[in-house]
Amino acid sequence: MRIRNCCFVVGCIILLTILCFFVVTAEVGPWKDATLSQARAASDYGRSLKDASYYSLIAPWTIRLSGNRFDFSRYSSAPRLTVETPLLRIAWWAWDKAKDYYPAFSDSELDTYLTTYRNQLCCTLSVYGNYPTFMSGWTAAILQGDLVLHPEDASIPAIADLSARWPNNPAYTVLLFFYFDVVNLDTQRPFVVKIIQSAGELTFPVNIRLLGTDGFR
Repeated sequence: MRIRNCCFVVGCIILLTILCFFVVTAEVGPWKDATLSQARAASDYGRSLKDASYYSLIAPWTIRLSGNRFDFSRYSSAPRLTVETPLLRIAWWAWDKAKDYYPAFSDSELDTYLTTYRNQLCCTLSVYGNYPTFMSGWTAAILQGDLVLHPEDASIPAIADLSARWPNNPAYTVLLFFYFDVVNLDTQRPFVVKIIQSAGELTFPVNIRLLGTDGFR
């Protein structure tokens, strides 16, 4: 009898472990087959922060070079990267619209957004420099094992903005946007976002499980 009970307990533990694995796996895939329920959660998240700052909205998806979350509570000129998934983009739109008292997105609108931006990822780099065109020629890449992805598009201003430290260095700051097609990226595994510049490289390790909120990534 004891042997049967032990076998039963062990079997239950194994079954629960397998079920937990599949639940976690299904929950963290942000770009591929995101559900309407996740889109609603993203929209609700954005609307709930309508009185908060843009930085409060993106903080859970913003990292420093170490891969740890960036601390917006204090001023820093360190490079930071925001990993903007389609669901974060929906959250941003909902946050922006809520400020103008726009009603919540309908399921039809959310479904359109999911279809349009599925398998897309925007990496937004905030960086500081000492002269107004310091970011000229910069580009980016996503690396995961043997997979190397290059941006399908990028938005790089010709002139950087003045920073809060102007006229002292770093006197300039800029946001760079790199847009990737991530259809071949395994969203369950960590990857690296590499910023390539003439003076060297900036490397951001990304673990999607450490980003976002409990409801979506």
